Amino acid sequence: MFKDRTTLTVTVVAVIALVIMVVATLLSAGQPPLVAPSTVTAAAGQSVAVALATQAAGSDFQTTASGLRYKVETEGTGAKPTASSTVTVNYRGVLTDGTQFDSSYDRGQPATFAVNGVIPGWTEGLQLMSVGSTYMLYIPPDLAYGAVGRPPVIPSNSTLIFKVELLDIPSQAGATEAATDEAEVDATEEPTEATTEPDTNLNAENAVTAEATADS
Repeated sequence: MFKDRTTLTVTVVAVIALVIMVVATLLSAGQPPLVAPSTVTAAAGQSVAVALATQAAGSDFQTTASGLRYKVETEGTGAKPTASSTVTVNYRGVLTDGTQFDSSYDRGQPATFAVNGVIPGWTEGLQLMSVGSTYMLYIPPDLAYGAVGRPPVIPSNSTLIFKVELLDIPSQAGATEAATDEAEVDATEEPTEATTEPDTNLNAENAVTAEATADS
């Protein structure tokens, strides 16, 4: 009888452990890809991570109503994603002690994912950015992985620091081109005299305006 009770107890404990593992896996599903610390490339990459954490300790960050802190490193001129967009980014993620837990730079390949398929801090931060921007995001635990964490890479209740470059919005055709075109127009555009005749080189909006002027 004692042996049977022991077996039952061991079985129950094993089932509980399995359930906890499944729940943790479901909670982390759809998040940006992560790599174990052992696969992060050498000391050079780690020194960058430490520098990133040091920068994040500064006071030149803006804070949103949710508690997300961010700093604009470079402001882009392209389109901005929405919650339903798909984006392509380069990023580096570190803990507050400078430990790097993930880096698309080290993998040598940008990551593409849905804006609403990642942790809340990423979802909010990405929608602040334009294509071509580089931001630093300082994400508190409640906007990251919370008390669950993402063992063994991210401990429970961890604040996460990311450098994020928004490269493209594949779900919005022409998002990258828009940034390039706007920069070119700003550099080359010259004032033109008003005309009552529609110009075939004008864009659609200006053509409609010209036609309305002609009709009047």
